[in-house]
Amino acid sequence: KKAELDDLNVDFLTYYPAFFGAPQFVFEGIMDGNTVQGYSANNLKKYGYSCFTDVTEDEDTAAKYDEVSLENRFAKAYHMMRAFTLLNEIRYIHADFKSDNFFVSLDDDGRCALIDFDSGAIVNELEDETFTVGTPSQDMLAPEIRRQLNETGHAMVNLLTDTWSVAVACHYLVFGMHPFNMLTEVSDNSISEYNARYQWPEVTDDFPYFDASEGREVADYLLEGCKTLPTGILECFRHTFTKGYFNPRYRTSYNQ
Repeated sequence: KKAELDDLNVDFLTYYPAFFGAPQFVFEGIMDGNTVQGYSANNLKKYGYSCFTDVTEDEDTAAKYDEVSLENRFAKAYHMMRAFTLLNEIRYIHADFKSDNFFVSLDDDGRCALIDFDSGAIVNELEDETFTVGTPSQDMLAPEIRRQLNETGHAMVNLLTDTWSVAVACHYLVFGMHPFNMLTEVSDNSISEYNARYQWPEVTDDFPYFDASEGREVADYLLEGCKTLPTGILECFRHTFTKGYFNPRYRTSYNQ
């Protein structure tokens, strides 16, 4: 990778700006008589980044993000995807990709940054699995991981589990909401019934899981927004959020 960057005459963070929040070095020391480990990383808020949880939950922050142009929302998604493409190349599973671990600039630019790499793991093959713990309430969590966490409180993850979380995050970046925000719940039952009747993001008001309070407004917003997407990106979303919910192998890869 260094040779590739040298040939292009660019440094790592210029080529992969989404790693701006990654650890720069790790260290070991003594605290209260105990050996501890730590790392140093950029203070993202100092550089004008906001945690994406604030974008999804705080009205003022969401309003500022709404002012970001579609072009630069695409740019943020592009840089995020390229970062995960590199992680995939070295067989690294983030395993904890959620809105808390993702930062964006609220300026009209393409800046975004990933954090919290210390809970991940490196594997040898695509479907090699590793152990993780977590909470099932995260709305970017892969369906198969949510099932395991609900049952046992822990789960086995592989390189394909990150692809769901990243696809949902990409949708959040472009549309500012979860891809199934027009439904009252996202579960195996609701998505199984949804897939039997529709292609994402279509939905009708008589669907049992349709959100009667805001569903129509959300669905119309997504349908209209999808008209602005390049056909290839729309099909990637559609493929991942329907077939990819139950079968990870149908999820769109980062390169795609």
